Order: sequence, then structure tokens, then C-alpha cells
Amino acid sequence: RDLRYVKTVRYSGTASGTVTIQIGSFREQANAERLKKGLEFKYNNVYIAQAIVRGDTYYRVRLGKFPGRGSAQKVAAELAQEGYDVLITRFEKG
Repeated sequence: RDLRYVKTVRYSGTASGTVTIQIGSFREQANAERLKKGLEFKYNNVYIAQAIVRGDTYYRVRLGKFPGRGSAQKVAAELAQEGYDVLITRFEKG
């Protein structure tokens, strides 16, 4: 494995309580759908959350609903090993 592609797991400042893993955030919904489709071959519970930031719409590809940071860490570390830029963040109902 080429270690140049391995990423580190990042944590949002609000990552407490129930959390999710964010794998990507895109302005184009088609890009988010493409990533989601690829992840669904290996992972369950992949979804897209829409967010408006300073008037711009973003499509965030997220995975799972975990009771805490610790339980999300194993899956997030696996994704980071695969080269995904992951962020553990608070789960928000959508």
C-alpha cells in the first residue's frame, strides 16, 4: 500500500453524542451521488446530507449513525487507510 494516500481521521469540534462519518462535501450533487454509489459496494448506511453554508448548497456524503466517537473510529480509520479524507462529526437528523 502506498502510504502517501493514507489520510488521518479528523474530528469536528461538535463531534460529541451521536456522530456520523463525513467522507466528502460537494457543491455538485452528481459528485456526491458518484461517491455514495462507490461506497455502497462496501458500506451500509451511506447517505447524502444537504447543507447550506453562506448561501451555497453543499451535498455531504456521510456514513452511519454511531453512539459516540469511539464506535465511529474503527470505520473512519478503515476509510482513511483507503485514502478517504474523513471527518467524524455530530449526527443531525435530516
